[in-house]
Amino acid sequence: MKRNVIMFLLVLEAITIAGGVSGDVSAEESLLGRVAIERSMTMSGGATVDELVITPGRHHGANLIVDRGKPDEIALYLGKGGREGFVSHLRKLVEWGETARIEKIDAIKAVGTVSCQLESGRGPAVIGTRFISSRGGSSWLGQIRFCQLPPAGEKTAEEVGAKLCERDQSFYLRPAETVRLIEILGEKAAPPVK
Repeated sequence: MKRNVIMFLLVLEAITIAGGVSGDVSAEESLLGRVAIERSMTMSGGATVDELVITPGRHHGANLIVDRGKPDEIALYLGKGGREGFVSHLRKLVEWGETARIEKIDAIKAVGTVSCQLESGRGPAVIGTRFISSRGGSSWLGQIRFCQLPPAGEKTAEEVGAKLCERDQSFYLRPAETVRLIEILGEKAAPPVK
């Protein structure tokens, strides 16, 4: 018995030193993809460690998680309709980026919002998308905002006031990352980014 316990501890130590069990591929297999994101417009173009992680959701949906290496992430679930709506917004970003480049214009314009829910299914949420171009249209970003709404009936409009979101996270997508996100979400029809 004592020998079995010692052998078990030696195997456990070897697994720990090796970095885990190699059979743990289920997490990577369920990953649809990762997209680099920016925390702010001033960081755009610089090195980034933040990512938007996309995993498959139930009923042909997708789970979107902002990974900033902190435990305060908001994980959202987009059903099939929400997923298609969000892809439509991402396509508009690419289209408007090309228009801004051709017409050499600076613009800030709301694209739209998509209703969704927290990944855990514990409340409503919204994804807002906004287009921003600068330098005479030669540069553009998509601003994405995840907004966790208060549960229905929990707060009155007066209590919510100007602060609609209980928690929110905003980030920016560069053109190539926008196209990559469209591809990950299952839509390959985005025009090429120039």
